[in-house]
Amino acid sequence: MKQFVLNTQRTFTKDVTVHTPNDQGGHDEGQLKAKFKIVPNNELRQAEGKSLLDIVLVDVPDLLAPEGMSRDELLRAVKDDPCASVALVSAYNEAVAAKNLKRS
Repeated sequence: MKQFVLNTQRTFTKDVTVHTPNDQGGHDEGQLKAKFKIVPNNELRQAEGKSLLDIVLVDVPDLLAPEGMSRDELLRAVKDDPCASVALVSAYNEAVAAKNLKRS
C-alpha cells in the first residue's frame, strides 16, 4: 500500500448531478463540474457565519454565466441555489468521506 503523504493544499474536481423540480411534477437532471479545496477541520470550525460552500467551493469551470454576470456572481448564484447547493455539499462530503468510512 502506498504511504500517505499529507498535502495541505489539496483540491479536486468532481462531476455533480443536480436535480431540479419541474412544472410536470418531476425533476430535470443536469450536470456541472465543480472544483473544491480540502480545508482543515479547525478552519471549518472557526468559519462562523460562512456556509461550507463559501469555504470549499473554488469554481464551477464549465458552467456558463448568463450575459452580464461575472464569474464571482455566478459562483455566488450557484452557492445560493437550493438544488445546486444540496448537490454540491453532498458531492463534497461524499468525495471526502466515502472511501474513508469503515464499512462493517
